[in-house]
Amino acid sequence: MSVYHLIVRIPQAGNKEFDYSVTLNKLHESYPEDYFRVEDNRLNLCRTIQESATRQVSPASLEAIISKWISEIKCGIHHTTVTLDLPSESVSPPEQVVTPPVTDKVKNPEVTAKPKQPRPVTPPPTPKDTIPETSPPDIRADTNKADF
Repeated sequence: MSVYHLIVRIPQAGNKEFDYSVTLNKLHESYPEDYFRVEDNRLNLCRTIQESATRQVSPASLEAIISKWISEIKCGIHHTTVTLDLPSESVSPPEQVVTPPVTDKVKNPEVTAKPKQPRPVTPPPTPKDTIPETSPPDIRADTNKADF
């Protein structure tokens, strides 16, 4: 496992720079795009940049940072420096989906399953209930009938 460092430099913030590090296993060293495909890893990087720079990071800027870092990780470079031009806007936290907690007290009557009812069992047919089999008439004897 190896440590890879990203140094982010922001000229609008007085050339402020900060370091972000990740530890990658051998598989992620060969395929770093798989590491950055995970939304939590992208979100952590975005949050760190926004909190350190006190500036908003656009999705396009984040994608450019990750693309450069991925290409340098593939080349075996452990220290990558990126210069960002970020506007001095107020930072809003990255969007997260909040799911309401599920409680046992409220039950939806439409969701509850009804118990299965047993099917009535029918006895097998007896010989007297069966229809006698008859063979179809031989149509070869009647020459006036069509063959189809």
